[in-house]
Amino acid sequence: MGSNLSLIWPDRTNNVISPQDAFGELVLAIAWVASVYMIAMIFTTVKLVDRWRGPRDDNPTGLGSVIAAFLLSIAWPAVLIVLALSSNN
Repeated sequence: MGSNLSLIWPDRTNNVISPQDAFGELVLAIAWVASVYMIAMIFTTVKLVDRWRGPRDDNPTGLGSVIAAFLLSIAWPAVLIVLALSSNN
């Protein structure tokens, strides 16, 4: 009785994760990161197209503009920094 109270850190040597669970956790982590990255890319694409249209929406934007914005949004952290520093609001 009370033998487990003498240990500062409990013995967890028997806690082992199976290789299948480790692979599942890796896939889940990659899916979360990819989802957040794609959401940021979509947000950046919309912000770029909105900026290119102008304050009165008088500049037409076509498919080429959207594709260019999507390709530029791959580097979304840099694009967001540039947009934040150069905003004329």
